Amino acid sequence: MKNRFFAILVILSLIAVINPGIVFTASALESPQNSLAQVADLQFTADMVLVTVEQGGSNTANIRVHNYGGEAGSANITFLGSEPDGITVELSTISIIDLSGGTYEDIITNVSAEAGLWPLGPRRLDLGLMNGTTELDSMYIEMNVVAPTTTSTGILGIPNETIILSVIATIIVVAVVLIIKRR
Repeated sequence: MKNRFFAILVILSLIAVINPGIVFTASALESPQNSLAQVADLQFTADMVLVTVEQGGSNTANIRVHNYGGEAGSANITFLGSEPDGITVELSTISIIDLSGGTYEDIITNVSAEAGLWPLGPRRLDLGLMNGTTELDSMYIEMNVVAPTTTSTGILGIPNETIILSVIATIIVVAVVLIIKRR
């Protein structure tokens, strides 16, 4: 009985000595140091950013990239497609290098629209967050093109546009009154 016990003990000891990697590997896979939170996880913080741009003007927007992972990571921002006609988009940076885990980086986006750009309304520009050829995340900028709201100063602080519209309305009213009086 003692011999069998020692024989089994020797065999188990030999297995443990010959194959320690199996035991170590299994325990290492379960350790918190190798959990998924210990890798870089760069993502845009929003699916869409809305920017209103006047014809012939520009506006800025903020795009934020956050590293939700535990280690530093890098990525590039790329255009997925082409810029809409008459719209120019400039990013303050297209490369995010060694962004620490749990932190974010803001990218300032300047959007410009040509003067007289038509039709008015929304345009869409898709962006991708790439690490090499791997797409980490995507989002889009929706650019709403509107008519200029600036008005020129006129007489006594009344804008020229208001004066012109008032004169046209007065002429129409006088013409209608004269037509009615003749009948």
